[in-house]
Amino acid sequence: MILTKQKIDKIDIDFLINDKLGKGEINEVLIIVPTKRKIRYLTREIISFSPGNSVSGLKIETIGSFAEKLITEIEGKVNLISEEASVLLINHSFNRVRLKYFSQYKSQIPFGTLERVKNVISEYKRHGITPERLKKEAENLSGGEKLKALDIANVYDDYQSALIGNNFKETGDIYYSLNRKEKKLFNEAFNFLYPQAQFVLVNGFDEFTAPEI
Repeated sequence: MILTKQKIDKIDIDFLINDKLGKGEINEVLIIVPTKRKIRYLTREIISFSPGNSVSGLKIETIGSFAEKLITEIEGKVNLISEEASVLLINHSFNRVRLKYFSQYKSQIPFGTLERVKNVISEYKRHGITPERLKKEAENLSGGEKLKALDIANVYDDYQSALIGNNFKETGDIYYSLNRKEKKLFNEAFNFLYPQAQFVLVNGFDEFTAPEI
């Protein structure tokens, strides 16, 4: 995917990057890739092709880091919760919620189960799926699957309240907040963070979640 302020139907990405490197104008290109690993790989590649093996103004982001910088510029500092802290909050949510499916665990939910539920909830958020939507969809299920879905939805609801109460966010929460900002605020934040950007190259993705789009 190539986003540009100019009307271009077709573009050679390698030529564009090499041209900007040769002219010392790589700061006009913002590159967005799927993972931090891809950032490291692409940074090494670009540096190896740049004159003198040095690059000034190179900007490569993941969608997550891109969104985090934008929301930070708009709202102020964002406190991303760590994996360890999120599992701890999930555990507290399990203890507060009246469980049905997970009531089989009499005293303590196993750590592995907590971690899996946390990952499921985080993935739901990345896709823009809310606890309310989960509860509604659970009505189409039956038996143990329905009970499990409702338990997860209730834990998700409580966990989200705990995140808000402790001023924490996950990546999915950043997407949610950013997608509800006025376009004017988004544009101002983008232009402040990337004032020289003329091209945005979105590279290496197999698919996008709805909030990412």
